[in-house]
Amino acid sequence: MKRFDYQPGNATRYDLLYGETQRGHVLVWLRESGVAGPAFAFRNENLLQTEYMKDKMGLRLGGDVHALLAFLVLQGHNCARELEGTRFNSDGLCVTPDGQPQTPHLEVIS
Repeated sequence: MKRFDYQPGNATRYDLLYGETQRGHVLVWLRESGVAGPAFAFRNENLLQTEYMKDKMGLRLGGDVHALLAFLVLQGHNCARELEGTRFNSDGLCVTPDGQPQTPHLEVIS
């Protein structure tokens, strides 16, 4: 399990825990002062769908789900199809209104 400071370019900073488990992978967004927040465990990439993640993580904003899916794309998961029509491209990069991809800040912090 690694902790990441992820700033994709959508004006939000995501304090994330991500790693492999015995049964797949887990993603935790530590949005409550870096100590607690919603988690999503998945065994296969079929579960990496916008509405499913939004529901299971209890998120209200689709933009946050898209940013988390973009992070998973950057980690090598095949969920880019969920980013079509969003602020993120199929490479998991946030795109400016004029279509230019932004380089995210992605740092392992522990």
